[in-house]
Amino acid sequence: MWPSQLEHYELWNASVFATLQQRYEEGYKLVLITNQGAIRKAFTGKNATRVKTIIEWIVSQLHRPLHAIISTNSKAGFHKPSKDLWNVIEQQINGGVEFNIKESFYVGDSIEDNPEDPQGGVDSKFAKNVGQMKGTTLRFYTPDEYFGPSTASRRTCSGEMAKFESPPKNSLLITAALSGGYLRGPILLILCGVQGSGKSTFCHKLLNGSPETWLHLSQDTINNGKPGKREQVETQAMLNLQQGKSVVVDRMHLDEEQRSFFINVAKQAGTPVHALLLQPPKEVVLQRVKTRTNHPAGVEGEKGARIAAISLGRVVVPSYKEGLDFVCVARSDEGVARLAALYQMVSDNNNSIRSLPKSFLLAPHVEMPSITLGTMKIGKRIAKDTISMAIRSGLNAIDTSPTYNNEAEIGTNLKEDTFVIIKVPKRAVQPADVRKELSASLSNLCRCKADLLLLHWPSDVMAAGTLTEVWQEMENLVKEGQVSSIGVCNFNIDALRQLLSICSIRPSINQVERHPMLPQWDLFDFCCTHDILLQAHTPLGQGNSQLLEHETIQEVARSNNLTPAQVILQWNLLHRVAVIPKFASKNHLDEVASLLESGSSLLNTSSMKALDCITERKRFVAPPFMYSPKAIYAWGDRIA
Repeated sequence: MWPSQLEHYELWNASVFATLQQRYEEGYKLVLITNQGAIRKAFTGKNATRVKTIIEWIVSQLHRPLHAIISTNSKAGFHKPSKDLWNVIEQQINGGVEFNIKESFYVGDSIEDNPEDPQGGVDSKFAKNVGQMKGTTLRFYTPDEYFGPSTASRRTCSGEMAKFESPPKNSLLITAALSGGYLRGPILLILCGVQGSGKSTFCHKLLNGSPETWLHLSQDTINNGKPGKREQVETQAMLNLQQGKSVVVDRMHLDEEQRSFFINVAKQAGTPVHALLLQPPKEVVLQRVKTRTNHPAGVEGEKGARIAAISLGRVVVPSYKEGLDFVCVARSDEGVARLAALYQMVSDNNNSIRSLPKSFLLAPHVEMPSITLGTMKIGKRIAKDTISMAIRSGLNAIDTSPTYNNEAEIGTNLKEDTFVIIKVPKRAVQPADVRKELSASLSNLCRCKADLLLLHWPSDVMAAGTLTEVWQEMENLVKEGQVSSIGVCNFNIDALRQLLSICSIRPSINQVERHPMLPQWDLFDFCCTHDILLQAHTPLGQGNSQLLEHETIQEVARSNNLTPAQVILQWNLLHRVAVIPKFASKNHLDEVASLLESGSSLLNTSSMKALDCITERKRFVAPPFMYSPKAIYAWGDRIA
């Protein structure tokens, strides 16, 4: 089966360019030979354009002179395996002077006597015919023999086709340290991503905040602003790491072999090595490349977009098996900005850029306050006054559910601009149920639309096998304008995986219980990797003394002049996790509202580390239906 699209083509493996560059340095001429009968006389047609684009991409990556001999008409007698093609090569490339046949060699994948080869062994036959014509042997190698196993075969054998890899325990500690602002360098950060994926944007944001502590290296500019050799980048990276400076390497690094060079540099320097995969949607990548200008390697416009399309099919997701200490992913502009801000703090000893987020962007033009008032177990008698008091204090987001039995009372005092979260209860397992429940909630809350609609529990809908239909109906509500954004509650990693595999609108939020006694680092890492915001319900453990009076939390509160509740809420917010606290009095409300005031005391990084290191585990919301044996959505073993 012949490739029909640019993205169907793939470089054999990452060693091809380095090997060819080495041959050129040794005095070889590099010649690409190909039969392209489909071009015939249409030299500006679709097939010709595709072939030219592939060759242009190879030249842009090789940075060495490359000759291409293309036979477009088999009837002319020059198609491989014809020996006459060799005469054309000598005439066109070497001025009619014969090549030293004993030192020459040819690499091709069409092998004689291979029953699975649709080309009939034209490459091995070509080498044999040329050798017979010259009265000697033209060495012939298969790509496996000369370049090693292909990237595609390695992917097939390893089974790692963009599947999320559960991070090892040590990397989860890095997740905590990076998001908590107390990770320190030097670090070697390898950027991975195709043209237009956002690598330059990330570097700009990173260096704009910490130019003294991060060095930006790129093979495209390593030679006094011009393209150079990878070895030059390796040398500069090693020198700066040894001097205590963190280094970000800006290159595509599409597979494990390309990354291995810099992983080895980090290991030799004795520093941690991280990989950041930038993976926006394909349409975003192509549009960026089409519209950009003055790219150092000239990958821009329509031609650049075709090159980027080829690269997209070659991305191998970074794996901890490669020797990486940490892997992170950014799929959106918000994800790029978040990670750039976190890596800025790697060497920010003064913590000058740490702050509590005031809001989070869930979707274009949908901004949610970072602190939302929880309304579970707020009685009907006090609901109206509670909402009014919260809004007057600056808390202008409300979390509701029909199962809390207080929607009507809450709705009487909501402001027009109050951000309202509505939930689809677990009893809703059919698309019609979703519309019915939303309609009732909107009526009770006196609203015409929901700012955020969440699937409250995964249990019943997944047990009924209707997750796809229910989620599609939630997507329809977004498209119809009845809902601004959608998400889920209480989903574990496996449940999220299943949802991500069937959705066209990704969940913007996963609302789960989270506090220092239930940090859920694996879920935190997964959601960050997939641009899903975590929102912490029950962040104060329903006021349980086991959490609020924990020795570490008490000590951190004393040392930072904060209350235990403020400590826990700040801990979540500094990890860029939204919070949904409740309060039972005006004093409790003031504790929460004061976090939004400028100049409020901020947890230092040593306090964040102490909270991250709490080892006791406790769930304060643990309904029996979330522990169904073997259910994909189940939480696993109960936490005492």
